[in-house]
Order: sequence, then structure tokens, then C-alpha cells
Amino acid sequence: MLKTQTLSLLKLPCLLVIPVLSLFWLTPHTRAEDNCTYSLGESVTGASTTLNLCSIQWQRNRQVTFTYSLSNKQIEARANCPDNSWISFPDRSINRPRSKATSDMIKIVCTAPSFNEGIAIGVVFDPPSKIRRTPNGEVVCTIQDVTGIALAGGVTGDGQWYRTTVCGGGVIHQSQVRP
Repeated sequence: MLKTQTLSLLKLPCLLVIPVLSLFWLTPHTRAEDNCTYSLGESVTGASTTLNLCSIQWQRNRQVTFTYSLSNKQIEARANCPDNSWISFPDRSINRPRSKATSDMIKIVCTAPSFNEGIAIGVVFDPPSKIRRTPNGEVVCTIQDVTGIALAGGVTGDGQWYRTTVCGGGVIHQSQVRP
């Protein structure tokens, strides 16, 4: 039976359970800190928007601290996931998504696990995306929305598939996720 997994802001535990191994996809031309920056596109003002995946830290009361950038200006923030909003510091302005870039940002921040040394976070950027038990194998579930997921234990299937802890564990094809 095919199961559809909607990883909404209220269904987070499956992503927060298992810390994962090292940043296994690095190439000789990639530095670890480069894997932290995820380009989201343009904000409503036209500013280039990026998210620092390595800054994501879960706090109490379903809030998440993170860092993002607008046109290379780094901004510290705290997301209120149930409210679909975030506070930018130091001005303490309350923000809500007004563009695809900021909508994707809050979705990723509110679904990704906290970053720790050795954790790998990938972004399912063009759903729907299938999680399979093995490469080209049985579909375990389908991710229906832009989502931050934990990648676990390296690559498999001739380097075309990332292991993940989502949906109880499986693999996702490299074309469906940006590490």
C-alpha cells in the first residue's frame, strides 16, 4: 500500500529522531561550509534569498533559530512554526511569507532537523518526491511539499541515491534533493 507523507509543520518527530553521519557528498571542489548555503530565489522585494542550513536549531515551544541572507545581508531569526512566521533580529520585526522564496524558507526551517556536527540536511525542492525502500525499489511514501530532510549514512546505488531517515528509512534519488 502506497502511503503519502505530508510533512507539515505539525508532523515533525519523524525528522528529529536520528542524528546522521558526516557530510558524505563533499567533492574535492566543495568546502563543508558551502554545503550549508541553500539558494531560495528572490524575495518579494527582488532580493536574492539564501538560507544557512547549518544554522537551524530547534528551541522550546516549536520555535527554531536560523540565519538567512537577503542580497548578502545576513539576518538572524527565530521561526514560530505553528504560526508560520519568523522574527528578524536585531529589529525584532515579525515576518510572514510573501514570496515563494520566503514560503520555502519557512517550510524548510520548520521541517529540517537541528544541525549538529555530522548531520546532513537535504531539501526536497521539487515535490512530489518518492522515498523508496531500495534504489528503484518499493515506494515507502511520497513527500508532497518543499521539505528539509535528514540524510543518513551515505549514498548507494552507484552514487545516485541518498539514504534518509524519512518515512522510517529509505532512499531518495539525487535528482529530487539538494544536499
